Amino acid sequence: ISILQEKSAFVMACFVIPSVFLQGFTGYLADKKGKKNVLLGGLIIAGIFLSLFSFGQSFLFKALLALGSAIGASMVKPAVDGLFIDVIDGHKDGEEEVAGLRSTAHNLGYIIGPILAGFLAKAMGMPSVFLIYGVVLVLGAGAIKALWR
Repeated sequence: ISILQEKSAFVMACFVIPSVFLQGFTGYLADKKGKKNVLLGGLIIAGIFLSLFSFGQSFLFKALLALGSAIGASMVKPAVDGLFIDVIDGHKDGEEEVAGLRSTAHNLGYIIGPILAGFLAKAMGMPSVFLIYGVVLVLGAGAIKALWR
């Protein structure tokens, strides 16, 4: 394994490590401060750090940005899960269908996201993928704030 591969693997681990340790706390935070607020904060934090990821070249800079982005992402998952439970509780008669649709949408994201990222990386370069993804997360937070009453 080359040094570049080792560093890349470490940076990728930095995208996951915070969620292992923080999701319990961020779930608690979502219950106390509001799921929507934690969701919006997480999207904005993750988006800003991902956008900055496109500008950095040093290993340490990228590792720190990956950790920052993952902290934001660790806020999003518990908040979304809690909001999903809130929605299902109000619609017990269609619970299975809603859960199935959520699972399908989630899995489609795992398929479409990397394909789209590959096309963007080929057309615009890999740094652009992080910049675009980060901006989309922040814009998504803005759209949720504006549309969700």
